[in-house]
Amino acid sequence: MAALFTRAGFACQVAQGVQNLIWSKLVINVGINALTAILEVPNGKLLEIAGAGQVMAAAVAEALAVGQALGIAFLHADMQQALAEVASRTAQNISSMLQDIRARRRTEVEFINGFVTGAGQDQGLPCPVNQTLTSLVLALGQKQD
Repeated sequence: MAALFTRAGFACQVAQGVQNLIWSKLVINVGINALTAILEVPNGKLLEIAGAGQVMAAAVAEALAVGQALGIAFLHADMQQALAEVASRTAQNISSMLQDIRARRRTEVEFINGFVTGAGQDQGLPCPVNQTLTSLVLALGQKQD
């Protein structure tokens, strides 16, 4: 497949363990996106608000537990630290989820926090923080209708 893409003129790289990459990105998004949308703050502000940091850590812990139950090998040994580094590095960024709320568009919360909740249910792992974040972002979208 990589050779086919390369012949077609696309830069292509083969990666092993793509699910590990996808889940690692998912965990970062779980920690940042919904909270920025709910609190209407840029990414880095989450690190300055104690309550936000606690919710962020709890949402990520749930996602990590689900991923581990599925056999995911996360890209970073400390995903909580990786989350903090991304939030710091992108401190001024307005998350896509907050942009969607502001533009009155449907968000991807059901495919991020909602996905973790569903996968958790499939594994017998409750994810109340991710379920709450999903519900709150969905409520924000309905409030604007």
